[in-house]
Formats: sequence, C-alpha cells, structure tokens
Amino acid sequence: MKISKCWIHLFLIGLYCNLEIQPSVCKTRWRAKFLCDVMEPNISSVRFDCSARALEKVPKGITNNVTALDLSENSLKTIKADAFSGLLNLTWLNLNCANLKKKVIFKANLKSLTKLHELRLAGNGFDEIPNNLPESVEILELKNNNITFLRDRSFAGLPNLKQLWLSNNCYYWNPCGKYFNISENCFTHMSKLQDLDLSYNNLSHVPKGLPESLTMLNVSCNRIQHISKEELFGLNQLKLLKIQGNCPRCENAPFPCIPCPKRSLQIDPDAFENLSQLEELNMGGNSLEYLNPLWFKNLRKLKHLLLSFNFLLSEFTEKAEFLQYLPRLKVIDISFNYALKHYPKTINLSNEFSKLHSLRTLHMEGLVFQNIEPDTLKSLYGLKNLSALNLGTNFIICCNSTVFRKFNFLKVIYMAENRLSPTPNINPSSSENGYTQQADFSISSFIKLPPKDPVFELSHGLIKQQCFNSGRVLILSSNNLFFISQKQFEGYGDIACLNLSGNGFSAALNGTEFSLLPNLTYLDLSFNKINLAYDYAFQELKKLQVLDLSWNSHYFMAYGITKNLHFLKNLPVLRVLNMSHNSISTLTTKQMHSSSLAELQFTHNKLGTLWKEGEDSYKTLFTNLKNLTVLDISWNNIKHIPLDVYEKLPRNLTELRISHNKMTDFLWDSLSYFPHLRILDLSHNSLSNIAGVKKATSLSLTVLDLTNNLIFHLGKSFFSGIKTLETLSLSSNKLNIINQSTFQPKPENLKTLFLQRNPFQCTCDSLDFIVWIGKREVKIPRLTTDVRCETPEKDRNQPLIYFNIDQCVNDDEAFRMYILTTFFLIVFMFVATVAHMFYWDATYVMHYIKAKLKGYRSLYSQENIYDVFVTYDTKDPCVSDWVMMNLRVKLEEEGEKLLPLCLEERDWLPGVPLVDNLTQSIRNSRKTVFVLTKGYVKTGVFKLALYLAHQRLLDENMDANLKSLTKLHELRLAGNGFDEIPNNLPESVEILELKNNNITFLRDRSFAGLPNLKQLWLSNNCYYWNPCGKYFNISENCFTHMSKLQDLDLSYNNLSHVPKGLPESLTMLNVSCNRIQHISKEDFFGLNQLKLLKIQGNCPRCENAPFPCIPCPKRSLQIDPDAFENLSQLEELNMGGNSLEYLNPLWFKNLRKLKHLLLSFNFLLSEFTGKAEFLRYLPRLEVMDFSFNYALKLYPKTINLSNEFSKLHSLRTLHMEGLVFQNIGPDTLKSLYGLKNLSALNLGTNFIIWCDSTVFRKFIFLKVIYLAENRLCPTPHINPSCSENGYTQQADFSISSFIKLPPKDFLFELSHGLIKQQCFNSGRVLILSSNNLFFISQKQFEGYGDIACLNLSGNGFSSALNGTEFSLLPNLTYLDLSFNKIDLAYDYAFQELKKLEVLDISWNSHYFKSYGITHNLNFIKNLPVLRVLNMSHNSISTLTTKQMHSSSLAELQFTYNQLGTLWKEGEDSYKTLFTNLKNLTVLDISWNNIKHIPLDVYEKLPRNLTELRISHNKMTDFLWDSLSYFPHLRILDLSHNSLSNIAGVKKATSLSLTFLDLTHNLIFHLGKSFFSGIKTLETLSLSSNKLNIINQSTFQPKPENLKTLFLQRNPFQCTCDSLDFIVWIGKGEVKIPRLTTDVRCETPEKDRNQPLIYFNIDQCVNDDEAFRMYILTTFFLIVFMFVATVAHMFYWDATYVMHYIKAKLKGYRSLYSQENIYDVFVTYDTKDPRVSDWVMMNLRVKLEEEGEKLLPLCLEERDWLPGVPLVDNLTQSIRNSRKTLFVLTEGYVKTGTGVFKLAMYLAHQRLLDENMDVIVLLMLEPVLQHSHFLRLRRRLCEKSVVEWPRTAAAEPWFWQNLRNVVRVDNQIMYGKTYKKFFNSR
Repeated sequence: MKISKCWIHLFLIGLYCNLEIQPSVCKTRWRAKFLCDVMEPNISSVRFDCSARALEKVPKGITNNVTALDLSENSLKTIKADAFSGLLNLTWLNLNCANLKKKVIFKANLKSLTKLHELRLAGNGFDEIPNNLPESVEILELKNNNITFLRDRSFAGLPNLKQLWLSNNCYYWNPCGKYFNISENCFTHMSKLQDLDLSYNNLSHVPKGLPESLTMLNVSCNRIQHISKEELFGLNQLKLLKIQGNCPRCENAPFPCIPCPKRSLQIDPDAFENLSQLEELNMGGNSLEYLNPLWFKNLRKLKHLLLSFNFLLSEFTEKAEFLQYLPRLKVIDISFNYALKHYPKTINLSNEFSKLHSLRTLHMEGLVFQNIEPDTLKSLYGLKNLSALNLGTNFIICCNSTVFRKFNFLKVIYMAENRLSPTPNINPSSSENGYTQQADFSISSFIKLPPKDPVFELSHGLIKQQCFNSGRVLILSSNNLFFISQKQFEGYGDIACLNLSGNGFSAALNGTEFSLLPNLTYLDLSFNKINLAYDYAFQELKKLQVLDLSWNSHYFMAYGITKNLHFLKNLPVLRVLNMSHNSISTLTTKQMHSSSLAELQFTHNKLGTLWKEGEDSYKTLFTNLKNLTVLDISWNNIKHIPLDVYEKLPRNLTELRISHNKMTDFLWDSLSYFPHLRILDLSHNSLSNIAGVKKATSLSLTVLDLTNNLIFHLGKSFFSGIKTLETLSLSSNKLNIINQSTFQPKPENLKTLFLQRNPFQCTCDSLDFIVWIGKREVKIPRLTTDVRCETPEKDRNQPLIYFNIDQCVNDDEAFRMYILTTFFLIVFMFVATVAHMFYWDATYVMHYIKAKLKGYRSLYSQENIYDVFVTYDTKDPCVSDWVMMNLRVKLEEEGEKLLPLCLEERDWLPGVPLVDNLTQSIRNSRKTVFVLTKGYVKTGVFKLALYLAHQRLLDENMDANLKSLTKLHELRLAGNGFDEIPNNLPESVEILELKNNNITFLRDRSFAGLPNLKQLWLSNNCYYWNPCGKYFNISENCFTHMSKLQDLDLSYNNLSHVPKGLPESLTMLNVSCNRIQHISKEDFFGLNQLKLLKIQGNCPRCENAPFPCIPCPKRSLQIDPDAFENLSQLEELNMGGNSLEYLNPLWFKNLRKLKHLLLSFNFLLSEFTGKAEFLRYLPRLEVMDFSFNYALKLYPKTINLSNEFSKLHSLRTLHMEGLVFQNIGPDTLKSLYGLKNLSALNLGTNFIIWCDSTVFRKFIFLKVIYLAENRLCPTPHINPSCSENGYTQQADFSISSFIKLPPKDFLFELSHGLIKQQCFNSGRVLILSSNNLFFISQKQFEGYGDIACLNLSGNGFSSALNGTEFSLLPNLTYLDLSFNKIDLAYDYAFQELKKLEVLDISWNSHYFKSYGITHNLNFIKNLPVLRVLNMSHNSISTLTTKQMHSSSLAELQFTYNQLGTLWKEGEDSYKTLFTNLKNLTVLDISWNNIKHIPLDVYEKLPRNLTELRISHNKMTDFLWDSLSYFPHLRILDLSHNSLSNIAGVKKATSLSLTFLDLTHNLIFHLGKSFFSGIKTLETLSLSSNKLNIINQSTFQPKPENLKTLFLQRNPFQCTCDSLDFIVWIGKGEVKIPRLTTDVRCETPEKDRNQPLIYFNIDQCVNDDEAFRMYILTTFFLIVFMFVATVAHMFYWDATYVMHYIKAKLKGYRSLYSQENIYDVFVTYDTKDPRVSDWVMMNLRVKLEEEGEKLLPLCLEERDWLPGVPLVDNLTQSIRNSRKTLFVLTEGYVKTGTGVFKLAMYLAHQRLLDENMDVIVLLMLEPVLQHSHFLRLRRRLCEKSVVEWPRTAAAEPWFWQNLRNVVRVDNQIMYGKTYKKFFNSR
C-alpha cells in the first residue's frame, strides 16, 4: 500500500509538471508569490525586505546570495535552528520585534553566518544574551528586551563587537522590578567596543571594567545616584558621555518618577578627570543645584554641554566659574532650569559667558522670567560665532528688541511660546499694571526637547528647513501679537524668515507692517485670524518668496468680511503660497494674478461651493497664475469640476492634487490641457466608473493615484493612452476582478502598481490576471500581505497570488462538456426567468403585434367620454351579473350622475382588436376600475389592461387615482423639475410646496382646481443657483380667485414686479431676492390682513457679494411714499439688502402695529445716527436689525445713535452688527439707556477696539450683551486712544454685503446660532468671543453687571489662571473658554467661581502639547456645583494630576485627547483618572486613539454612568462582562472602532442598557442568541460593518424591548442562506430604518445594490412541481456529468473492472507462477497482418534466435491457450514473464477491444502487487505523443521507451538497445530523482 501511494504521488507530480499543459505553474515564480520585497542595487548586494508582513515563520525561498534580511515587526512564533543555515553571505540581519505580540522562541544557530556584521534583536523578550551568535558581528542591538543580568562571559563569543545597544531593558514602560546587574569583567575583554548604550536599564551604578576603546557611553535614565572617579577611569578615548535623567525633577513629571534620596546626582570632583578627549557631555535631568568647576577642569575639548532640567538658574546668572575651562564649547543647553515658585522680572547671564568665543548655539528655554532688558544678554554681545539663540517657553511679557542690534552674526532668534504683546502698548512695567503671574509658577521637568542637530542646531523641529535656509530667522510664534506695527521689528536686524504663527493676529494688513524687513523672503502667518481687506497688503515685501497664510479661517468664515487676494500682485517673486485650512467658500477676488507663483497649497477650503453649478465667477480663479506648477486642492468638498474649469487651469502644471473630495467623475480628456503634468492625485474621492481614462492621452504623466475610491471595474487596455505612466495606485477600491487585458498592452514605463485593500474575488475569472502578476512585469507592493481575497468565504483574507489556479485549467473535452451543460442551464433558466418576470410584457407585445398586423392604429380622445371604465371577468356569469345588476346601478342610476360607465359587454365595438378596445376604453375614461376575482387575475386581459393603465400614467403623467385623495391637505413637490403647475391635484389641498422646480410662468387657471389653498411655497424656481435665463411671469388674475390663500412665497424667482391681483386674504407675502426695482402703491393695495412682508434682497449691495450680483440701475429699490399705506396690520417688515440710502417716514406712517423691522445690508448708517424720523411711527417695535449698514471707506472713531431710539419703549432686541466703528463711548448708546424692555443688544463684527464698559451699568434689564468678532484688548493696557498709538485701521475698510445672518428667533432673538441655548438660559449673558483678550484682569468685567454666562472663546487667552480673574463675577454659572491657550498651572484656578455649573475649556491644546508645561486638573475641587465640564480637543497625553475629584460633576466631555497613551500597558498612574467623579453619569471619551482598555480601568470607572461613548477609537475588543459594573448604563457607543469578533457580547448582562451603537466596525459574524443577556435593549446599530449574513437565530429569543435595528451599509449576501433572516424581517417585529434604500446586497454581482428585502425568496421556496422539475433536471445533469467524467478519467479502470467481473462470473481465478516461464511477453495488434508479420519474422528472430538467448518470448498467436478467457490469458502471460513488451501502433492503441488498455492495467497491477515494474514500450509508430502516461514513463524510466529508428543504419543499435532493456530490471534504469521510491519492497 505504501508503494502504491508513492506511485500515485509520482503520477500526480507528472501530470502537474507537464509543461505543455501547465506552463505557468512549473516555472520559478517565487518573485511573485514570495512574501518579501527583493532589492538588488548591485551584483554583490541583495536585500530581502520581509518586515511588517504578519509572518508566523521565516519564509521559504530566500536565496543563498542574500546579503541583507529584514524580518522585523512580524509574528514569528519560533525561529528554528536551521532558519538561516544556508544564508552564508548575510551581512545584515534585522529581527527587531520579530513577534509584536509575544516573546519569540529563538532557536536559530547563527554561528555559521561568518560574514554577518550587523545584528538587530530588539523587542524580542530575551532575558539573556543569545550564545549562538557569530564572531563576525560588529553591531548588536538588544534594546527593549528583558535582560537584567550580564555575566562575565556574556559577550565572550563576540570579540569584534564595536557597537552595543542594550537600552530599555528595565524601566517604567518595561518594568522588571529589580536593578540591572553587570558583572565586573563583563566588558573587559571587548577591546574593539566603541559605542555602548545602557540607558533605561535601572542601573544603580556605572559598570566596572569598561574597555578603554570606548568613544561613546550612554548610562542615562537609570537609577545611578553617584558617579565616582574609578567608574570612568581609563576612558581616555571617550568623546560622548550621557548621564542625564538619573535623578530627575519630579514635580509634574509626565512619567512614573522617583526622586533620588539626596535630590541630585552626586558626582565626585575628579569624576571626569581622565576624559580629556570628551566632546559632548549631557548632564540634564539630574536635579543638579551646583556645578563644580573641577568637573570641567580637564574637558578642554568639550563642544556640547547639555544641562537642561536641573536647578541651576543661579549658576548661570552668577559666577559660572565652570565656563572658564570650556574654550571650545559650541553648544550649551541650560533650558528648563527655572527656580520653583519664582517668576523674576528679568535675569542677567553671568559675565563668564562672554569668554565662550566658540559658542554657536545657546538654548535658554524654560528659565521663566518676565522681561528681556539690556543687561539680560549683555554677556553674549561679543560672541561673534553665536548663530542661534533659543529663548522659547520663558513666558516673557516684554522684550527690548534693541538688544538684538548687538548680535551682528546671530542667524536664529527663537522666541516662540512666550507672551509678548504688540510693541506700542507694552512696556517693561506692563506686568505691574495688569498682566500678573504668581510666584509659584510651575512647569513640568525633564521632557525631551526637540532634536538639536549639531550642524543646524535649531533648524530641525523648531524651525522649518526652508525658513532656516533663507537667512536670518526670527521666530515669534505662539505669542500675543494680535496686531503689528512697524516698530514691532526694530532692532532684530536684517530678517529673512519671520514666523508669526499662532498669535491671534486679527488686523487687516495695510502694506506697512513689515516695512522694516525689506529683505524678508519667508513669512509664516499661519494659525492666526488674518483679515485680507486691502489690495495693498504685503506691498512692502518685494523680495518675499514663501508666504504661509494657512489656518486663518476666522474671517473667511465670518459674516460680511472682505476676502481680497489682490495682494498677490504686490509680490513679484513669490514662489510658494499656502492658503490651506481656511474654509474659503466665497472671495471678493474672482481671479488670482501672479507671474512668479510656482506652488499653491489650497487644501481644506470650499472650492466645491465656488465651482458649483450656476456660479461662473470663480472658474478663472487660478487662470492667471501663469507660472504655477504645483496645485493642491484636496479637501475642498468638490463633487464635480465643470468642463470650463479644467480648460482654465494653468497649463504649466506638473503636479495636481484633488484628493479627499467627493468627486464622482473626472474629465480624463482634460489631461491634454496639461502637457507637463507628472503627478495626478485623485485619491479619497467617490470615483466609480473611470471608463473615460481609456480616452485619456498624456505624454508626461508618471504618477496616477486613485486610492480610496469606489472603482469596481477596469476595462480592456484602460491605460493605453498614458504612455509615460510609471506608478498607478488602485488601493482601497471596490475591485474584485481585474482582467489581464486591462494592462495589455502594458504602459511602456509602468513600474509600480498598488492594489492593496480591494475585495478581490478569488475565482477562475481572475486566472489571467494572476498569471500576469506571476510574470513580474510590474512591481506590486505588499502583494502577499495586503492584496487579499474577499470572496469566496473559504478563501477570505488569503493572498490573491496564492489562489490555486490548478482548478481553473480544463482540457478540451471538459471544456466542451462545460459549454454543453452551460448552454442547457442558461436556456432553462432563461425560459423560466422570462416566463416568471416578463410574462405580461410578452403578452402585451404579442397582442400589440397581432393587432398591428390587422391594421392597428392608436386611438386618442380629446375629452373623457366615460367617467369610469370597468374591467372584469366577462366569462364568469356571477361576476358579470354583479357588475351589470349592482355596480352599474349604484354608479349610473343612483346618486349624483356625472358620466356613464364603460362596460365591455355593453359598450365595446364588435370586430375591433382587443388591444384597441382596451386602449380606447382606458383613454376615454377618467378612471379605470379593476374588479378583481381569483379567476380574472390569471387571465391575459387583466394583465394587459393594467399595463395600458400604467402606460397612460407614463404618457400623460396622469395617475387616475390622484384626484381621489379627497382628504389630502398638505402636498410637497419641491425639487422635481416641474415646468408648470400639475393639473391633477385634489381640491382638498391646503398647503402646496413647489420650491426648487423650473416653473417660470403662472397662467390665469394654474390654481383653478385648488380653491382651498391656504399656503403656497413657490420660491427658488429661477435665480442664480437655478438659472432660467428669463423673468418669471405671472398672469394678472392668477391669484385673484384664491380667496383662502394666506401665505405666499415667491422669493428667488427673478420677478420683475410684485404680482397683480393678490388676494385680500394674504397674511404673509415673500417676494424677496427677486429683480423688483420699484414698488408702487397699487402693488399692496387691498392687503389689509397682511402681517408679514419680505421684500429684501431685490437691489443688493454688490461690493464683495458672495453670489452673482447685478446692481439695480438706480442703485436702490424705489418705493412709492404711500406703498405701505394699506398695510395697517403689518407686524414684520424685512427691507434688508436693497441698497436703501434713505427711509421715508411716510412708509411707516400707517404701520402702527409693526413689531419687527429688518433693515440690514443697506446704506442707512446716517439714518440711524441722524434724525431717524421714521421711528416716531413705530411705538410697538420689538425687534430691529440695521446690521451691516456700514459706510464705504469709512472707519469712524465712534457713532452715536439718534435720540429717536429713546422712544422705542417696546424694543426688546437691537442688532447693530457690521456698522464698523472703533470705540464705544458714553454717548454711543445713550439713546437706549431708558429702554426698560431692551433685553438683547448685538454689537458683533464692528471691529471695535475699545469699549467703555461702564455704559452697560445703565442697561439694568439687558439680558444679552453680544460683543463677539471685535478687536477688544485687555482692559489695563488699552484705552480710547490705543488706535492712535499703534493699532491703526485704514479708512477704506470694506466688508461684503448681504450675507444672511444667523437666525434671530422671535422668542429668543440671539439665543439660537449666536449663543448656546444653555448659556442663554443661565441668566445675563456677555459674549466677548473672538476678540484680543489674551489675558484677563479683574477690571476686565467692570460695568457689565451681574453676568451669569460669559463667553471668552477664541481670544488667544494664554495666561495661567490664578483664581482672581473672575472675582467681579461671583454669580457666573456658565463659562466658555474654548479655542484659547489656557495654561492650567495652579491648583487654585477658578476658585472664585463657587456657583459655576458649566465650564468649557475645549480646544485648548496649546499648552497640553507644549514642552515642559504643568497640566493641573485640581481646579475641579474648587467648583462645588460644577455639572458639565468640556475638555475635548486638547490632545491630552500627559497630566500632572493623576486623578480628577468632584462630587457634583455629572457630564464630562473628554473627546479628541490621548487616553490611548495615558492607559497604555505598563502605565498605572492614570487608571483611576475618573474614579473619584462620584456623580458622573455621562462620559464621552471618543477620538482618544484607544486601542485597548485595561481590565482595571473598566473596574475603576464611575459606577453611576448612564451614558458611555467610546467611538472613533482603534479598539479591537471590548470587555462585555464589564457591563455589570454599570447598573444604570443606558447608552453605550462603540461606533467607529475596529471590533470584529464580538462573541463576548453573548455573555454580557445588563438590566439597564437601552441603546448599543456598533456602527462602523469590522463585525462579520453574529452567533446564535447574541444579545440574549441584554434584556432591556431597545436600539441596536450594526450599520457599516462587514456582515454578509445574519441568521434569524441571532435575535432568538428576541430581546423583549428591541424596537429598532440599524443595518445600513453592510455587504449583505443575497442568497438563500439569508432566507430565514429576510423572512424574520418581513414579520416586522423590529423597525429597520432605511431598509429599502440602504440595506443592500453586495453579492452576488447580479444583485449588487439591490435592497436585501427585495431578494426573491421564491427561488428558495419551491412548490411541488418546481421541486420535481429540480429533481429531474438535477438527476439528468448529475448522471450526464458522472458518465462524462468517468469516461474521461476512469475509462481504463472501468474497462478493467468490466473484464474482471465478466471473467469472475465465468469462474475466474488468479493464476500465480513461482518463477518466470518467459523472458518477455509481447502484446501487439494481432489484427494487423503487417504488425503480426513484423513480430513473428523480425522481433521474435532477433530476441529468440540471435544474440544471447535467455528465455523464450510469450506470443499471443503462438502460446495462448484457446478457450481461456482473455483476462486470464493476459494475466498469466504478464505474471509468467519477466517483462511485458508493448508493440505500439496507431491501430493498436485505439482498438475497440480494449486489449491494449487492459494489458497496461494488468502490468501496472503487478507493479502495485509485487512492486515490480515490467513495462517496456516499443514505439513502432509515433503514437501517444500527448499522452500523460507516456510523458510520465519517459520521466521515470526513459530507457524503457524505445522507438523504431527512422533510418536503416540505426537498426543494429535499436536491437542491441532493446536486448539491454529486456535484460536489465527497470528499477535499475530509473532516474536519480525517482529511484529512491523503488529501492525496497
């Protein structure tokens, strides 16, 4: 049996390796299937990159010529002993983190790798040094392991080691619980060791016996408390010594910190005595308080000295004797040496610094002082080599910039992260006036600074490289420079690069600010609030090359602000402009002009709005950037780019990026417009069908990125037109099959193709493409790891390249069978499908054709002859009688008679074709009634009649049933493209909406059928976003008859006049935003009941308008004096946006009941500050809005409202936005003081610089004071004359007109949109958001009254709160400090706010991300009634406070932070962060980068939680058992994570959970009774997962309270496997929202995007007849396929069995012979006389009579016994002969008797029974040339196959060869490959 299996295996191998059948299989294809990337930069170097591929074992196929191998970041479980045994040329081996999840089992013997020089073994869990390493290793990395002990012989086998990296083996993130021990002689013998890193190892002392060869020693961040002379003795060659972080400063440390017993590191005076060659010494983070000069006595060559994070401030400001010994010092870092609880006015560096003549870089961050005075840096003035001075993060308030005039050679002045204010207003004593800082200022210690490169020092990390390269650099980012005057830059010298980012700069640039910097080439103004109001901005910067205006969205999003880009014309050499992240949705400038600009970054804006359909203004926005080569318009919300935009883009583009938009198409022909384009990025869009790319032509494009789209198909030769394409990315699309022809012919230059993360279908349809991949013509990155199968399920996540293509290779016979069976199946399915789905259509067509042949013609009737056509079963007498005797009588004879019925039996014309009779009856009747009975619905007449009725609906748009909706009151038909009013609407309609259609004409009878209409909404039918190209016309009597009409909206319709004949019943009329230029008295005559009139926007102010704007010929709307004379009941009048310059008092004479008057966006400023006589007629006015009535080119010091306002005693709300003035003085609002009902005053967006807050004391009843969007400064420093000193604004200040303001609700006025509701409800409100209040003093709020809600968001507020700022607001309950830079340094912050209930400190990430700043949350203890705290968007990754304490806090918003870092493994400090929030019920920790929540964190969360949100993280699991910890939890949100297997939810128990959100995860399976433990669940969301099948049992038993189940956007499989679930859905036990629209099929392809609920379950549920048909057809198919398969594959076996059974029945018995009677049995074609003669006369003679005789031949014609069965004769002959010789001819192998095949099988049978191969083949004719067997035979034993020679000369050789073959056993003649299988029996 064993030998039999071997034979079968060989047989299969032979078939598999038949090169003619499987040419692609047997060739070497490791390059395609191989798991690694192979790089061969030269002949002697071969690199295999196998990193990050989730490998579980070392891959096979690594060739022995490899020199570098990277296996890092995998999942290797075991590295076997022989894993690298054959890789003798290996010089570099990287095994870092070979198993990312657990310790790797390392058995590999590397001794044989004698050429290995570099070995990396970091992060593998080693607990000792591996002992099987080769001696050749020179570099060894063992970081992040668990090694804690080094023996004397640990490195004995590594004599050539030069670098040893052994750090991070025992420290707080990799704890070991003990000290790291090193034997004294461990390193002694390592005479070649140069670099030794032992940092982060919990060492207690410097190792003994260090080799003298060391040049670098790192023992930093250990637990060393003392350094003696002996420890560093003999290290004469040491150049770099790192001892920092051994005794860190522990106050506010962001890591587990243990202080040294003696506080600081103890160092012997002569510890460094022998280090005479030392060049760099790092002593930072050691809490040093003193620097012994003796330490540095012999360090004459020292170049870098790092002393940060100590207590050495006094050392640097006093004697600093140690500096005397450092003549070559180039870099010194004394940062973060601040003194505790000390914030001095200034510091003065020691005079010893003046002797450091070689000094190039000085870091002075974090020393913490207030002012830079002339003596502060005096000792540095003479240092000619000093090029970089870092003064960042010092909280400097004032700087005397003239000191920098004395630094002639200084290249970098770094003053970021301070608190510098604008120069004109701040002086050295400013801190005394109001900007105070407590003495106990504290910042955290020992935080690693940005890298300081020895070449560039500050250029990397702190400064952008391009800025650094430009020339002298001044960094003033993150200060408080909210405006700039010319004096700001006095003294800084010739600055080439200036960084002013993050300053809250909000002034409008006027072209003078940078006059003192004429050579500026790089300017960074990002993260500000730049106001681009003037054409001449930046005109002083003629040499500017790079300008960064990104992240300046404030005024681009604000209402009514000019967005002017004409400044580009002022910058003649500008090369790079960054305007990203500005949310630009409208621009004053319609074109950008520059002849020099080469790169434009325009991401994160709103080009989708600028380029929307109907808007032509911005299509040439980039056209005149003639030199532009790089354009990035990603993240612009673009859905479609109009054709003419492509045409008008700059033609010199080389790089175009349009990624992260919403584009569904791209005009590929447009590539011809860009002859130089090399890179096109269309990634992250919604492109699906990209067939157009086939037509694209480009001779330059090299990179095309289509990543993350919805592309599902690629056609033939798709990219043939792009000849130069080198890189194509199709990753993350919907591709399931790619045809090989897609890349045929292959683009000549295509080198790289990205295909990752596509749902590939691993079937034979992909065969050609897989074979093409195997040819390796194109590089496909991550082919074996990220190019995976999605379907079928069994192959899911298997690499596509590993698909077994053998199953796809069919021979001709199988292919013909496939064609035949497929044909039968398709015909059968087609007939069944057509019969089932299109029976009615076929019937209709048949009748139609039949009638047409008889002379068919369509019959139409101009009017209805009949009221109703009745169609019924005329063949059923019961139905016929009922129709004639009952239905006809009731409808024709009784009740009100209209028109008669049409009855087939009574009214049809005889002889007329059926289809014509039906057509005439239906078209000539108003309605069609179908009388349905069981028999009738099965007839063709019923189906045909129903089709014709539907045909009438399609032809005439008439549904005969619509008018029957007699109870229909409200009908909404907006956005349906109607071009006229539908005429089939029921009379009962009272409310009709027809907005956003294409109606442009109303006739007299348009609404004749709607007598009950009360509300008509007919707006937006013709305007700039829905253009019609003409005026909207309304007939004069259109509305006359509509006596019940109350509300009429005709806005946005391009009306030229107010419609005539309006009904007197109107109470609301809206004709706003039309083209009305004149309003006469007659227009509103008779509208005595009108209460609301809107006529705004008919003559808009067109300067800077954000829409296509056409001014009126006479500029403003012309209104007759008595136009409103009859509107005595009017309560609201909106006249805004009409460019009015005058208000005629006569307009308002009869409007005594007017309550709301809206006059915004006009030119009426002088009206409100002058006489304002019209106000005399408005005694009941409650709301007035005259916002944005600013005067052009005017910015007055102040304005004073008219005295007439004092008479508006009913006034409640006054909107005064956008009037534009500088100061609020005592008289500005004087006329409003006496208005007791005034509750809301809106003064926003006025650019007010100064406000006398005492004026608000006179508004006793004022509830809301809205001062947002101004430029108010901190009270102590700003006064009414501040604008004169330095904060100037040009007179031609301009803001755009007619921008719709946020909604002003009648009840709350400002509470919605401008003010949060919760704030409004709290009490008196003061809104000071978006001003320049960068710090706050107590005086700030004098005069505002008893404020309950205060909004200070967006002020750039950056000071540390000290508990005094809000002392004047003791009743404050709501405080909004969002969008600032709050510094939480003190425990006593907010201690004055005992009544505060809501605190919003979101979007204050600045100091949370800064280096060395305290993050203190103990302020919560000071707020005893705080209910809501918002700390979102703060990027919190470390905290000084490890626990939050509050007994009142009920809601905590903690989103967009870094809890994933705080809760990482090994960090226990923050696990109880929320534990002591005892009353917390709502916790939101979404967007926190959480991958895993430790078990004890669940346990320590507050137990009273009712709502827990953990969405938008990276969680792969959730501890469902933890639900038991939260007995009150109702809402759990786990959406947008990476949960896949949620089997644990089955074990979850909760008696309170009602809402569970699992949206947007990776869940692919739900088991039985999944949610049975959560009894109270009401809503479950499983949308956007990977579910393809849900079993009904998942919800059995159904949770008792489950009401709603969300399943949208899952890739459901619409097959019969889903039948139970579909049936369960149909029961309607649970509501499934969007079931018919968003719950769709993904597979199979034919049902893709079809709603799951529409899956035809009939194909799964068969009735008896269908079942019998299924059984019958299946039986025939199976029998047919079985017979064909058996005939093809097992014909010989069947023949053998047949003969054997036949013989057995006749008395068969096996004949065995103990010895061979014959030498050879010869079998041949006995029926062919030629062959028979040749055998008898030639073969017999040559073998029996000539040559050496052995045993005679056995011949059928001579030796067989007559009468013996064929099978017995054959069996005996074969078994009694030593060999069997087959004489093969064409006739013999095809013989119908099967003798040849049977003989062959019996010969094989002997091989199987006796392990004896006796077969010899003599090819008398060339037969079986394509036989599998013959090919296998040649491979096994080639000599046993002999051929009759073609020439007579070769015959002697033939006979001799034949004799040898017959004489020798076949086993001896086997090839070496196969011989081992036949050595033994």
